[in-house]
Amino acid sequence: MGKSWQVGERIDNRWKIHNILLGGMAIVYIVYDQELEEPFAAKTFRDEPFSVTPLVAERFKQEATAWINLDAHPNVTRAVMVQIIEDKLFLFLEYVPGGSLADYIGTPQLTNNLPQILIFGLQFCDGMIHASVKGIKVHRDIKPCNCLLTQEGTLKVTDFGLAKVLDDIGPVKTARGRHESAGASSSIRGAKAGGSRSPNVGLSLTGKTAGTAAYMAPEQFDDAKHVDARADVYSFGVMLYQIAKGGLPFVARTWKGFERLHKTQAPPKLTGKGAKLNALVQTCLAKDPTDRFSNFIEVRDGLAEVYEKLTGQSAPEPAAGEELDAIDWDHKGYNLNKLGYKQEALRCVDRAIELDPDYETAWYNKAIALSQIGRHEEALQSLDRAIKLDPTQHDAWFSRGVILRDLWRLKEAVECYDRALKIDPRDSAALTNKGGALQELGRPRAALACLERALRLNPHDYEAWGIKGTVLKDMGRAKEARTCFDFGLDPKPTECDGWINNGNTLTAKGRHRKAVACYDRALELDPNNSRAWFNKGSVLFHSLRRYGDALACFEKAKSLHHPKAVGAISECRRKLDP
Repeated sequence: MGKSWQVGERIDNRWKIHNILLGGMAIVYIVYDQELEEPFAAKTFRDEPFSVTPLVAERFKQEATAWINLDAHPNVTRAVMVQIIEDKLFLFLEYVPGGSLADYIGTPQLTNNLPQILIFGLQFCDGMIHASVKGIKVHRDIKPCNCLLTQEGTLKVTDFGLAKVLDDIGPVKTARGRHESAGASSSIRGAKAGGSRSPNVGLSLTGKTAGTAAYMAPEQFDDAKHVDARADVYSFGVMLYQIAKGGLPFVARTWKGFERLHKTQAPPKLTGKGAKLNALVQTCLAKDPTDRFSNFIEVRDGLAEVYEKLTGQSAPEPAAGEELDAIDWDHKGYNLNKLGYKQEALRCVDRAIELDPDYETAWYNKAIALSQIGRHEEALQSLDRAIKLDPTQHDAWFSRGVILRDLWRLKEAVECYDRALKIDPRDSAALTNKGGALQELGRPRAALACLERALRLNPHDYEAWGIKGTVLKDMGRAKEARTCFDFGLDPKPTECDGWINNGNTLTAKGRHRKAVACYDRALELDPNNSRAWFNKGSVLFHSLRRYGDALACFEKAKSLHHPKAVGAISECRRKLDP
């Protein structure tokens, strides 16, 4: 489906790869962002399970959305941004450089340091309490390798891959026939007992069970989808025992073996230095959920009490989520818009503008979200505000031209593209769009000059090749037009304009049914694109003679103010009612 990168390569010529972590469903690239000059963990789904079912991509989108909505907290690994790269969704997470709790299991600096274990436990609880407030009621995969550590020794909960997806869509089977989670790690790390590593009993996702067998609550083996926070409390109890003792409370060689032990065997007691923690761990590991702590607020209170008795000092105060400023709200809106949640994105950017009315980037992002839901006039007003705050904002001028072109206000669109080109004369996209507007204005020679300039800057601009082919065809230069059309088909369009261009190019090549399919794909991405509706109607009318379907397209184009729609509707009705 997408490209496979190797260590040392750059993703999208921006993110240099330093390490790669593979899981059953996901892949994580540890990258350095050349633009922002900082490292990230870039997570996406693997192609193998996607080849079995595209539900994998939907699951990953749900995970990304849940993570973006977590916002900022010192004990949660933060989602920074989402990007579409090579037609795949990538979730960029903060890079936490200190390894994980799994790296320290069985080492003296952890096993013999009960106060530090309690601090980590309190931090974990604070992260989980924050996640619960933000809508993630159950993590479902708590284990040491999902507890990352900063260089300063602060614990951050990570990998919310199973937290929401089971609530939203059903199970997914991999190509090997094995059911797996979306986690980046599919094996138990640091699962020691008596100094030996446990066999690889990894993540599993079936119709009912999900998690990591060594850490799962008894009830989670029967129905993971309907467990509550008490299942996470049990998993935390397993992890707390493990980091205090240096080994797991239950060790088995198979999934069924773990299930039997978790359901029937009493957990061993912590002794020695860990004895002060034993009562709390035993409560977490109760077989009956009603006998456990009901949530992590109660667990935290218990840990704080043990800490105060052990050290004679007050336990650290609970860490609170960070209050979002205008930049944070704007970033959140940008990310939600990328994920397809337009109304939620608007609410976020409006909050950013409320906090800082002079934040031009928020006005720009508001305009993008408004235009994508068909509120073009409001989008233009937002762009005008952004331009007033910063007249040199190239993207605002360019986007204003795009919206005006969609509204068929072509002369104004050309003026906006000219303003964008004055700021950045080497912007091939602005030249291509200007060429398209000039072609639609009936100025083929001026359009051709723009398109040729765009192609000198970017010879791989599929849209420019397609529009140039149309211009040459209209000028009677059929042979040259055919050559352009051959270059004008984008093999992997990801945006609405790319699909429209492919539809136009296929129409010119006489491949009408495939052209209609391209317009349909464009309309999935932007249901309010007047050009896509009109062009689809034109193919249905002139080439496929499906007059009723064409009429519906033209009427939709008319509602979106396409200037040629009225005449097309009249022509359709003459065919339908001769």
